[in-house]
Amino acid sequence: MSKDRTIQDVFHRFYPSFESTHSISPAQRKTAYHIMNCKTGAFGVNVSVCEDCGCMSVHYNSCRDRCCPMCQEFPKEKWVDARREDILDAPYFHVVFTVPEELNPIIYSNQKFLYTALYHAASDTLSELAADSKYLGTNIGYICILHTWGSTMNFHPHIHAIVLGGGLDVKNHWKDNGKEFFLPIKVISKIFRGKYMAELKQLWENDRLEFHGSAAPYKNYYTFKELLNTCYTLVDVLFAYLKKMEPTVPTSGQLRKAYTYILNQEKYLRVFLEDGEVPIDNNASERAIRGFCIGKKNWQMIDTINGAHSSAIIYSIAETAKANNLKPYDYFVYLLEEIPKHMEQKDRTFLEDLLPWSKKLPEGIRKQQ
Repeated sequence: MSKDRTIQDVFHRFYPSFESTHSISPAQRKTAYHIMNCKTGAFGVNVSVCEDCGCMSVHYNSCRDRCCPMCQEFPKEKWVDARREDILDAPYFHVVFTVPEELNPIIYSNQKFLYTALYHAASDTLSELAADSKYLGTNIGYICILHTWGSTMNFHPHIHAIVLGGGLDVKNHWKDNGKEFFLPIKVISKIFRGKYMAELKQLWENDRLEFHGSAAPYKNYYTFKELLNTCYTLVDVLFAYLKKMEPTVPTSGQLRKAYTYILNQEKYLRVFLEDGEVPIDNNASERAIRGFCIGKKNWQMIDTINGAHSSAIIYSIAETAKANNLKPYDYFVYLLEEIPKHMEQKDRTFLEDLLPWSKKLPEGIRKQQ
């Protein structure tokens, strides 16, 4: 194909046969009509005549359809320039939110509702996690852009988000995490999935969804429930079932013991599933504390429960410092020098900068790589 060909030429050549073999929505048909007739005279003509020489110029009106690349290049560039004026001297990150392809038939039949749900879930996820002091503790800015097609022109709805790497805290002070992204990807994925699926189920329960074409089978209650289950991990399905059935379990006996045990283990099991760096056994922890536990002198100063508890906390901090490539002795000295400076403050957020994984710790207490 010649490099001079435009998207309009492609539509003129292939759209008629495509339309005859595919189900086209009214909105898509309208867009195709706009693209094929953009700047052809179908939308009117402007004629300009020079008052001096009489030269005549004919200008065909554009379709002004937001999906038409024939006439929307200039508006796009204006939008980009406007966004450049908003850019701050801070890092920005690119985050993509997508959904399981199993939901595509449902989304295609309910584009207005479920595209809106995509925006809601992505926006709420970013705002909620960024505001959490565990991650950043600020009100951040971001731009969300909906794409409905993949690189192979398949139906693939997803949100591209341009996320500002910092924001204002509760005291209106700027706070960022440098050039490193401040949110764990697995946490983003989990929160986003929960929010999107919750809105999808709410629409379903309110009888707001329609089922056309390949989505028709999901009119059946049980088929739709099965579809929802495939969108969750097996562990989500397992614990949802256990919690649902718990009222039917006897209050005593072996089954109750088994139920109580597995429900109590949920939070620990999820740690292994959500963080691949956490080993499923505790061999490393046992090796780390063996010298501490068998050392006779250690136990002479912790002959009370509170003493043992305090020693365990201190030892845990030391091991965490080593895991984050810190020198334990220098790290404790730094803590004992810094914490007294803030004892009169009611706001304890300063402790976040003192944690072993904080990027704001001085280089002098870090081990050389």
